[in-house]
Amino acid sequence: MVDFWVQTRDLPLGEFWLLHHPPSEDSFGEDTDGTEPERVHKLALRLIDPEALRGWSIPVANWSQIMPHLASWRRFPDKLLAQSIVVFADTWRTRDEILWQLRDRDATEVEAALYALVVEGRVVSPDLVTSPLSGTTQFKRV
Repeated sequence: MVDFWVQTRDLPLGEFWLLHHPPSEDSFGEDTDGTEPERVHKLALRLIDPEALRGWSIPVANWSQIMPHLASWRRFPDKLLAQSIVVFADTWRTRDEILWQLRDRDATEVEAALYALVVEGRVVSPDLVTSPLSGTTQFKRV
């Protein structure tokens, strides 16, 4: 069983992550030797120590909130809205400030555009790694 599929700029096709737990005597069936394959569906399989993920609770929680926005944005991107955010984010702006600036637009659509810009690398937010996503999360264009 694979725990995560992870895609990064270095690995555009992604790779699978499997949390590595010490094997118990009955953790594998008789049809296996207990070793994990190096690849699954032609993608690399990386064993991850669960301890290494302990500090990831905030970023993982934030991205779990962001992903639904990205899914909707992918189907209905609004390039003009995205550009409006880039122009406004010339200095550090909170999410609430961005939503207020574009209050004539649907807030969910604005958030989707903002997060898509983060994924594209056109806007940054170090807060996404250190603080729970909120109205005070700050963003700035690159």
